[in-house]
Amino acid sequence: MTSAINQNSAFALVGKNNSWLGPFEIIKTNNRGETWEDFIKIDSATIINMQFLDDKTGFVTIKSYNKTYHILSSNDSGQTWTSIFSNDYSPDFQFISSKIGFVELKDEIIKTSDAGLTWDPIFTNDDKLIASFHFLDESTGGILLNSKDFNNGFLSLTTDGGNFWKSIELDNDADKIKISNPEEILISSGSSRLLSSNDGGESWTDLWDGSIGCLVGDMEIIRPGVYFVACTTDVFKVLNTYDHGLNWTQTIDSSYTINNKNPGLWDIEYNSGTVWVSGPLGISAFNEEGALNENPILGIKEKTNLNPYPNPAETQIYIPELTHGQTVRIYSLTGQFLGKSKSNPIILDNYPSGTYLLISTNGQTRKRFIKK
Repeated sequence: MTSAINQNSAFALVGKNNSWLGPFEIIKTNNRGETWEDFIKIDSATIINMQFLDDKTGFVTIKSYNKTYHILSSNDSGQTWTSIFSNDYSPDFQFISSKIGFVELKDEIIKTSDAGLTWDPIFTNDDKLIASFHFLDESTGGILLNSKDFNNGFLSLTTDGGNFWKSIELDNDADKIKISNPEEILISSGSSRLLSSNDGGESWTDLWDGSIGCLVGDMEIIRPGVYFVACTTDVFKVLNTYDHGLNWTQTIDSSYTINNKNPGLWDIEYNSGTVWVSGPLGISAFNEEGALNENPILGIKEKTNLNPYPNPAETQIYIPELTHGQTVRIYSLTGQFLGKSKSNPIILDNYPSGTYLLISTNGQTRKRFIKK
Protein backbone atom coordinates (compact mmCIF):
# COMPACT_ATOMS: atom_id res chain seq x y z
CA MET A 1 0.00 0.00 0.00
CA THR A 2 1.28 3.45 -0.91
CA SER A 3 0.38 6.99 0.09
CA ALA A 4 1.91 9.54 -2.28
CA ILE A 5 2.31 13.20 -1.32
CA ASN A 6 3.97 14.51 -4.50
CA GLN A 7 5.69 13.25 -7.66
CA ASN A 8 8.80 12.07 -5.80
CA SER A 9 7.72 11.31 -2.23
CA ALA A 10 5.59 8.45 -0.99
CA PHE A 11 5.04 6.28 2.05
CA ALA A 12 4.70 2.50 1.81
CA LEU A 13 3.16 -0.01 4.19
CA VAL A 14 5.27 -3.17 4.05
CA GLY A 15 6.00 -6.23 6.11
CA LYS A 16 9.12 -6.11 8.25
CA ASN A 17 12.22 -7.78 6.80
CA ASN A 18 10.91 -7.11 3.28
CA SER A 19 8.09 -9.62 3.64
CA TRP A 20 4.55 -8.88 2.56
CA LEU A 21 3.36 -10.58 5.73
CA GLY A 22 2.89 -8.69 9.00
CA PRO A 23 3.77 -7.22 11.36
CA PHE A 24 4.00 -4.10 9.26
CA GLU A 25 6.05 -0.93 9.21
CA ILE A 26 5.98 2.26 7.16
CA ILE A 27 8.89 3.27 4.96
CA LYS A 28 9.38 6.46 2.96
CA THR A 29 11.08 7.65 -0.22
CA ASN A 30 11.89 11.20 -1.26
CA ASN A 31 13.48 10.31 -4.60
CA ARG A 32 10.79 8.34 -6.42
CA GLY A 33 11.84 4.95 -5.10
CA GLU A 34 15.60 5.18 -5.60
CA THR A 35 16.09 4.70 -1.87
CA TRP A 36 13.75 4.00 1.04
CA GLU A 37 14.16 4.70 4.73
CA ASP A 38 12.40 3.38 7.82
CA PHE A 39 9.73 5.80 8.94
CA ILE A 40 7.44 4.17 11.52
CA LYS A 41 7.62 0.92 13.45
CA ILE A 42 5.06 0.09 16.11
CA ASP A 43 6.26 -3.04 17.88
CA SER A 44 3.28 -3.33 20.22
CA ALA A 45 0.69 -3.29 17.44
CA THR A 46 0.14 -4.05 13.75
CA ILE A 47 -0.30 -1.21 11.28
CA ILE A 48 -3.08 -2.11 8.85
CA ASN A 49 -3.89 1.15 7.05
CA MET A 50 -2.37 4.59 6.48
CA GLN A 51 -2.84 7.94 4.77
CA PHE A 52 -0.46 10.90 4.59
CA LEU A 53 -1.53 14.37 3.50
CA ASP A 54 1.99 15.80 3.49
CA ASP A 55 5.39 15.27 5.13
CA LYS A 56 4.07 16.12 8.56
CA THR A 57 0.41 15.08 8.66
CA GLY A 58 -0.50 11.41 8.67
CA PHE A 59 -3.02 8.87 9.93
CA VAL A 60 -2.70 5.14 10.58
CA THR A 61 -4.96 2.34 11.75
CA ILE A 62 -3.36 -0.09 14.19
CA LYS A 63 -4.55 -3.31 15.77
CA SER A 64 -3.34 -3.70 19.33
CA TYR A 65 -2.64 -7.02 20.98
CA ASN A 66 -5.98 -6.86 22.80
CA LYS A 67 -7.62 -6.83 19.32
CA THR A 68 -8.81 -3.24 19.62
CA TYR A 69 -8.42 -1.01 16.56
CA HIS A 70 -7.18 2.57 16.87
CA ILE A 71 -6.85 5.39 14.38
CA LEU A 72 -3.78 7.47 15.26
CA SER A 73 -2.85 10.89 13.93
CA SER A 74 0.46 12.74 13.77
CA ASN A 75 1.30 16.30 12.79
CA ASP A 76 5.05 16.12 13.40
CA SER A 77 6.26 13.62 10.79
CA GLY A 78 5.44 10.60 12.94
CA GLN A 79 7.43 11.62 16.00
CA THR A 80 4.34 11.47 18.20
CA TRP A 81 0.95 9.86 17.66
CA THR A 82 -2.45 10.54 19.21
CA SER A 83 -5.36 8.11 19.26
CA ILE A 84 -8.40 9.82 17.75
CA PHE A 85 -10.73 6.83 17.37
CA SER A 86 -11.06 3.30 18.84
CA ASN A 87 -13.32 0.42 17.95
CA ASP A 88 -13.56 -3.39 17.99
CA TYR A 89 -14.16 -3.38 14.22
CA SER A 90 -11.40 -2.51 11.75
CA PRO A 91 -12.36 0.94 10.49
CA ASP A 92 -11.69 2.25 7.01
CA PHE A 93 -11.00 5.97 6.90
CA GLN A 94 -10.31 8.94 4.63
CA PHE A 95 -9.06 12.37 5.65
CA ILE A 96 -9.36 15.31 3.27
CA SER A 97 -7.55 17.73 5.60
CA SER A 98 -5.82 17.66 8.96
CA LYS A 99 -9.15 18.26 10.67
CA ILE A 100 -11.83 16.78 8.40
CA GLY A 101 -12.10 13.01 8.08
CA PHE A 102 -14.54 10.14 7.59
CA VAL A 103 -14.64 6.65 9.12
CA GLU A 104 -16.65 3.63 7.94
CA LEU A 105 -18.17 1.24 10.50
CA LYS A 106 -19.91 -1.58 8.57
CA ASP A 107 -23.28 0.16 8.19
CA GLU A 108 -22.41 3.71 9.22
CA ILE A 109 -20.19 6.63 8.16
CA ILE A 110 -19.08 9.07 10.84
CA LYS A 111 -17.32 12.40 10.36
CA THR A 112 -15.00 14.63 12.33
CA SER A 113 -14.40 18.32 11.67
CA ASP A 114 -12.04 18.86 14.63
CA ALA A 115 -9.22 16.36 14.03
CA GLY A 116 -10.99 13.53 15.86
CA LEU A 117 -12.03 15.26 19.06
CA THR A 118 -15.67 14.58 18.19
CA TRP A 119 -17.38 12.29 15.68
CA ASP A 120 -20.91 12.56 14.27
CA PRO A 121 -22.84 10.09 12.10
CA ILE A 122 -23.67 11.36 8.62
CA PHE A 123 -24.93 8.09 7.09
CA THR A 124 -26.59 4.99 8.57
CA ASN A 125 -28.16 1.98 6.86
CA ASP A 126 -29.07 -1.04 8.98
CA ASP A 127 -30.14 -3.42 6.20
CA LYS A 128 -27.07 -3.09 3.91
CA LEU A 129 -23.31 -3.46 4.26
CA ILE A 130 -20.90 -0.71 3.24
CA ALA A 131 -18.38 -1.92 0.65
CA SER A 132 -16.34 1.28 0.18
CA PHE A 133 -16.64 5.06 0.14
CA HIS A 134 -14.87 8.09 -1.32
CA PHE A 135 -15.17 11.80 -0.54
CA LEU A 136 -13.99 14.39 -3.02
CA ASP A 137 -14.26 17.17 -0.45
CA GLU A 138 -16.26 17.98 2.66
CA SER A 139 -19.50 18.22 0.68
CA THR A 140 -19.28 15.65 -2.13
CA GLY A 141 -18.99 11.93 -1.50
CA GLY A 142 -20.28 8.51 -2.43
CA ILE A 143 -20.86 5.23 -0.61
CA LEU A 144 -21.15 1.78 -2.19
CA LEU A 145 -23.31 -0.75 -0.35
CA ASN A 146 -24.37 -4.36 -0.82
CA SER A 147 -27.44 -6.21 0.27
CA LYS A 148 -26.62 -8.74 2.98
CA ASP A 149 -26.99 -11.58 0.46
CA PHE A 150 -24.66 -9.68 -1.95
CA ASN A 151 -27.15 -10.04 -4.80
CA ASN A 152 -27.63 -6.29 -5.22
CA GLY A 153 -25.44 -3.22 -4.98
CA PHE A 154 -26.43 0.32 -4.13
CA LEU A 155 -24.82 3.73 -4.43
CA SER A 156 -25.57 6.65 -2.12
CA LEU A 157 -24.37 10.13 -3.14
CA THR A 158 -24.28 13.44 -1.31
CA THR A 159 -23.31 16.94 -2.41
CA ASP A 160 -24.15 18.71 0.85
CA GLY A 161 -21.95 16.97 3.39
CA GLY A 162 -24.38 14.17 4.18
CA ASN A 163 -27.53 16.10 4.97
CA PHE A 164 -29.21 14.50 1.94
CA TRP A 165 -28.30 11.25 0.18
CA LYS A 166 -29.46 10.14 -3.26
CA SER A 167 -29.80 6.35 -3.48
CA ILE A 168 -29.21 4.44 -6.74
CA GLU A 169 -29.70 0.69 -7.19
CA LEU A 170 -27.08 -1.13 -9.23
CA ASP A 171 -27.56 -4.33 -11.24
CA ASN A 172 -24.70 -6.16 -9.52
CA ASP A 173 -22.83 -6.21 -6.24
CA ALA A 174 -20.63 -3.20 -5.51
CA ASP A 175 -16.92 -3.08 -4.73
CA LYS A 176 -14.92 0.19 -5.10
CA ILE A 177 -15.72 3.82 -5.89
CA LYS A 178 -13.80 6.91 -7.02
CA ILE A 179 -15.27 10.37 -7.64
CA SER A 180 -13.67 12.98 -9.90
CA ASN A 181 -16.38 15.63 -9.58
CA PRO A 182 -20.09 15.59 -8.63
CA GLU A 183 -20.94 14.30 -12.11
CA GLU A 184 -18.11 11.83 -12.90
CA ILE A 185 -18.10 8.60 -10.88
CA LEU A 186 -16.17 5.35 -11.40
CA ILE A 187 -17.16 2.13 -9.67
CA SER A 188 -16.13 -1.51 -9.86
CA SER A 189 -18.85 -4.09 -9.60
CA GLY A 190 -18.21 -7.74 -8.94
CA SER A 191 -14.48 -6.93 -9.36
CA SER A 192 -14.59 -7.83 -13.07
CA ARG A 193 -16.86 -4.97 -14.17
CA LEU A 194 -16.03 -1.29 -14.35
CA LEU A 195 -18.79 1.27 -14.72
CA SER A 196 -18.70 5.04 -15.18
CA SER A 197 -21.25 7.81 -14.94
CA ASN A 198 -20.95 11.36 -16.22
CA ASP A 199 -24.29 12.60 -14.93
CA GLY A 200 -24.09 12.04 -11.20
CA GLY A 201 -25.21 8.41 -11.32
CA GLU A 202 -28.34 8.88 -13.42
CA SER A 203 -26.95 6.64 -16.19
CA TRP A 204 -24.03 4.23 -16.40
CA THR A 205 -21.66 2.94 -19.06
CA ASP A 206 -20.19 -0.55 -18.70
CA LEU A 207 -16.53 0.01 -19.59
CA TRP A 208 -15.77 -3.70 -19.70
CA ASP A 209 -17.54 -6.94 -18.87
CA GLY A 210 -14.61 -9.05 -17.68
CA SER A 211 -13.43 -10.08 -21.15
CA ILE A 212 -10.54 -7.61 -20.91
CA GLY A 213 -8.90 -9.95 -18.39
CA CYS A 214 -8.59 -7.68 -15.38
CA LEU A 215 -10.05 -8.04 -11.92
CA VAL A 216 -10.03 -4.59 -10.38
CA GLY A 217 -7.63 -4.35 -7.46
CA ASP A 218 -7.75 -0.57 -7.26
CA MET A 219 -8.39 2.40 -9.55
CA GLU A 220 -7.67 6.11 -9.89
CA ILE A 221 -9.30 8.94 -11.81
CA ILE A 222 -6.33 11.04 -12.91
CA ARG A 223 -8.54 13.75 -14.40
CA PRO A 224 -11.89 13.70 -16.21
CA GLY A 225 -11.94 10.80 -18.67
CA VAL A 226 -8.49 9.49 -17.70
CA TYR A 227 -8.58 6.31 -15.58
CA PHE A 228 -5.81 3.99 -14.36
CA VAL A 229 -6.74 0.53 -13.08
CA ALA A 230 -4.50 -1.87 -11.16
CA CYS A 231 -5.40 -5.50 -11.87
CA THR A 232 -5.25 -8.20 -9.23
CA THR A 233 -5.59 -12.00 -8.95
CA ASP A 234 -3.10 -13.73 -11.24
CA VAL A 235 -2.50 -10.67 -13.43
CA PHE A 236 0.28 -8.12 -12.91
CA LYS A 237 -0.66 -5.13 -15.02
CA VAL A 238 -2.08 -1.63 -15.07
CA LEU A 239 -4.62 -0.55 -17.68
CA ASN A 240 -5.28 3.06 -18.61
CA THR A 241 -7.69 5.01 -20.75
CA TYR A 242 -7.64 8.60 -21.95
CA ASP A 243 -11.10 8.64 -23.56
CA HIS A 244 -13.57 7.73 -20.80
CA GLY A 245 -12.97 3.98 -21.28
CA LEU A 246 -13.55 3.64 -25.03
CA ASN A 247 -9.98 2.36 -25.50
CA TRP A 248 -7.64 0.74 -22.98
CA THR A 249 -3.87 0.34 -23.05
CA GLN A 250 -1.76 -1.95 -20.90
CA THR A 251 0.86 0.04 -19.00
CA ILE A 252 2.93 -2.52 -17.08
CA ASP A 253 4.38 -5.75 -18.45
CA SER A 254 2.63 -8.84 -17.06
CA SER A 255 5.59 -11.23 -17.25
CA TYR A 256 6.79 -10.87 -13.65
CA THR A 257 6.09 -13.93 -11.52
CA ILE A 258 6.37 -15.40 -8.05
CA ASN A 259 6.51 -19.20 -8.08
CA ASN A 260 5.50 -19.09 -11.76
CA LYS A 261 2.34 -17.12 -10.99
CA ASN A 262 1.48 -13.50 -11.64
CA PRO A 263 0.78 -12.05 -8.20
CA GLY A 264 -1.39 -9.11 -9.19
CA LEU A 265 -1.52 -5.60 -7.78
CA TRP A 266 -3.30 -4.29 -4.71
CA ASP A 267 -3.08 -0.53 -4.77
CA ILE A 268 -2.73 2.40 -7.17
CA GLU A 269 -2.26 6.08 -6.38
CA TYR A 270 -1.60 9.18 -8.44
CA ASN A 271 0.04 12.44 -7.41
CA SER A 272 1.54 15.27 -9.47
CA GLY A 273 2.23 13.27 -12.62
CA THR A 274 3.54 10.08 -10.98
CA VAL A 275 1.56 6.84 -10.80
CA TRP A 276 2.43 4.51 -7.91
CA VAL A 277 1.29 0.87 -7.77
CA SER A 278 2.08 -1.79 -5.19
CA GLY A 279 1.76 -5.53 -4.85
CA PRO A 280 3.73 -8.60 -3.73
CA LEU A 281 6.63 -7.78 -6.07
CA GLY A 282 7.15 -4.33 -4.61
CA ILE A 283 6.30 -0.81 -5.69
CA SER A 284 6.36 0.58 -9.22
CA ALA A 285 6.46 4.29 -9.97
CA PHE A 286 6.23 5.75 -13.44
CA ASN A 287 5.46 9.02 -15.19
CA GLU A 288 1.97 9.23 -16.57
CA GLU A 289 3.26 10.71 -19.83
CA GLY A 290 5.76 7.90 -20.40
CA ALA A 291 3.72 5.06 -18.99
CA LEU A 292 3.05 3.43 -22.34
CA ASN A 293 6.74 2.75 -22.98
CA GLU A 294 7.99 1.85 -19.51
CA ASN A 295 8.11 -1.38 -17.54
CA PRO A 296 8.92 -0.15 -14.03
CA ILE A 297 9.48 -2.41 -11.06
CA LEU A 298 11.19 -0.37 -8.36
CA GLY A 299 12.20 -2.16 -5.18
CA ILE A 300 10.76 -1.35 -1.80
CA LYS A 301 14.05 -1.95 -0.03
CA GLU A 302 17.36 -3.00 -1.47
CA LYS A 303 18.10 -6.67 -0.80
CA THR A 304 21.63 -7.98 -0.66
CA ASN A 305 21.16 -11.53 -2.00
CA LEU A 306 22.73 -10.35 -5.26
CA ASN A 307 26.39 -9.40 -4.97
CA PRO A 308 27.67 -8.02 -8.27
CA TYR A 309 31.38 -7.38 -8.54
CA PRO A 310 33.29 -5.30 -9.19
CA ASN A 311 30.99 -2.58 -7.94
CA PRO A 312 31.57 0.10 -9.20
CA ALA A 313 32.37 -1.49 -12.56
CA GLU A 314 33.76 -0.24 -15.85
CA THR A 315 33.10 -2.84 -18.56
CA GLN A 316 31.38 -5.86 -16.97
CA ILE A 317 30.03 -7.33 -13.75
CA TYR A 318 29.81 -10.85 -12.35
CA ILE A 319 26.99 -12.13 -10.15
CA PRO A 320 28.06 -15.22 -8.15
CA GLU A 321 24.45 -16.07 -7.30
CA LEU A 322 23.49 -16.64 -10.93
CA THR A 323 22.83 -20.33 -11.61
CA HIS A 324 21.71 -22.10 -14.76
CA GLY A 325 18.23 -21.08 -15.82
CA GLN A 326 18.00 -17.98 -13.68
CA THR A 327 17.69 -14.49 -15.11
CA VAL A 328 18.39 -11.02 -13.79
CA ARG A 329 16.84 -7.89 -15.23
CA ILE A 330 18.53 -4.50 -15.35
CA TYR A 331 16.57 -1.29 -14.77
CA SER A 332 17.35 2.37 -14.57
CA LEU A 333 16.42 4.04 -11.27
CA THR A 334 13.46 5.66 -13.02
CA GLY A 335 12.05 2.20 -13.70
CA GLN A 336 12.97 1.74 -17.37
CA PHE A 337 13.75 -1.86 -18.36
CA LEU A 338 17.18 -1.96 -20.03
CA GLY A 339 18.06 -5.61 -20.48
CA LYS A 340 18.43 -9.06 -18.95
CA SER A 341 21.02 -11.81 -18.62
CA LYS A 342 21.17 -15.48 -17.68
CA SER A 343 24.94 -15.82 -17.49
CA ASN A 344 28.16 -14.15 -16.41
CA PRO A 345 29.66 -11.76 -17.19
CA ILE A 346 27.14 -9.02 -17.88
CA ILE A 347 28.68 -6.67 -20.42
CA LEU A 348 28.20 -2.97 -19.67
CA ASP A 349 29.64 -1.42 -22.83
CA ASN A 350 26.27 0.00 -23.92
CA TYR A 351 25.37 1.44 -20.51
CA PRO A 352 26.17 5.10 -19.76
CA SER A 353 27.85 5.93 -16.46
CA GLY A 354 25.36 5.88 -13.61
CA THR A 355 23.53 3.76 -11.04
CA TYR A 356 21.41 0.77 -12.05
CA LEU A 357 19.14 -1.76 -10.37
CA LEU A 358 19.45 -5.54 -10.71
CA ILE A 359 16.25 -7.52 -10.05
CA SER A 360 15.82 -11.30 -10.07
CA THR A 361 13.04 -12.85 -12.15
CA ASN A 362 10.79 -13.37 -9.14
CA GLY A 363 11.19 -9.74 -8.12
CA GLN A 364 12.28 -10.62 -4.62
CA THR A 365 16.02 -9.98 -4.91
CA ARG A 366 17.36 -6.52 -5.78
CA LYS A 367 20.75 -4.84 -5.78
CA ARG A 368 22.17 -1.59 -7.13
CA PHE A 369 25.43 -1.35 -9.02
CA ILE A 370 27.40 1.57 -10.43
CA LYS A 371 28.78 1.84 -13.96
CA LYS A 372 31.78 4.17 -13.96
